[in-house]
This record gives sequence, structure tokens and C-alpha cells, in this order.
Amino acid sequence: MRSRRFLCRIAMRVQFHRTGKRQYRVVVVIPGRPPLEMNSAPGYDDLMPHDLQHFIVERTLGIRNGIFGQLAHGGSAGTFHHENPGEASKRDAKALKRKTETLARAGREDSLVSERATYIAWQDWLQSHKSADARARGAEMRDTAQSILSRIGKEERKFYSAENLARLRAVMEEASEEWQATLIGGFIELGWEAR
Repeated sequence: MRSRRFLCRIAMRVQFHRTGKRQYRVVVVIPGRPPLEMNSAPGYDDLMPHDLQHFIVERTLGIRNGIFGQLAHGGSAGTFHHENPGEASKRDAKALKRKTETLARAGREDSLVSERATYIAWQDWLQSHKSADARARGAEMRDTAQSILSRIGKEERKFYSAENLARLRAVMEEASEEWQATLIGGFIELGWEAR
């Protein structure tokens, strides 16, 4: 998905590849660095894989030190590896490990916020989906989403304004349509803005 909304300076490109009937991988491309990948990625869903949900939530809400923010800052988020290990020297691998550990410590809270926000945004989007099956899934998740919302602080609660949830629903709908149209062997690509 090459969104016209992101014609700014791109810090990285993230590709979501459909690799099998219920499989996907994520490739992160940052200029001047060997690509990183997570293969096979967890949380496949026909509507939209879990990591695509995280990307949308973090980018839309401006969560800068979650999974994708850590990747944009040069880490591996603990789950990504060099796509072609032979391209990365031992020194590069050690530097990536050190950077990942530092970013993980600094981004711990944003990563937790990202997990909560992704669940809440996913539930909200499913609940408003055109498909009765998706709406039923969203209804099943409602109590958990409400429990999460009841335990968060005032600052984090600002993420869930009506405006933000509407923006998230719109972006998730667009991404879901594109993902569902992606054939095995194909991918969608999104940009992460440099800040």
C-alpha cells in the first residue's frame, strides 16, 4: 500500500508478504542497512495480520518507540533478523544486538502501549466491520477491550478519542482491502515517516 498521505521523508519501508495460504513474513528496508525480516510472522488473520495491525496503530497514533519505532531507530525489536545473514558482518550483528537491547529498554512502555492499542483498535474496527462474522468477533472481544481501557491512565486514554478511532478504522479498512487482494508471493508496502 503506497499511501499518498505519506509523501514525506521515509525512514523505512515495511513490506508484508503473503507467503502461503495462512502465512506471512515482514521485511523492513532502511536505506543503507541490510534488510531485516521476521519469517514466518505470527498472528496471521485473513483480514489483516497482527504485525500489520501494530504498524498501523503505531504509525497512526504516533507511538514512536514501539516495535516499528525501534526498527526505524536501528534495532531489531528482538524478533527481526537479517534477511540475508551473509550480507551482515559479525560486527554489524553485534551492533544490532546492542542497539536492540538499548532500544528495548527505552521502548518498554511504548511497546506495552502498542499492544494495548492494537487490541483496542482491532476490536473497534472488527465491531464496525461490514461482515457479520467480523462484527461477531469484535463483540466477543468487547469485554477484554473495556477491561484494558478501565486500567489505563489518563494520558494513554487520549489515544482512544473518537477522532483517532475513526482514523484507525479508515486506515485498517484500506489496509485490509489491500491485504485481502494480495496473492501468495505478493506484498503490500508502507512507509514509516522520519521524525
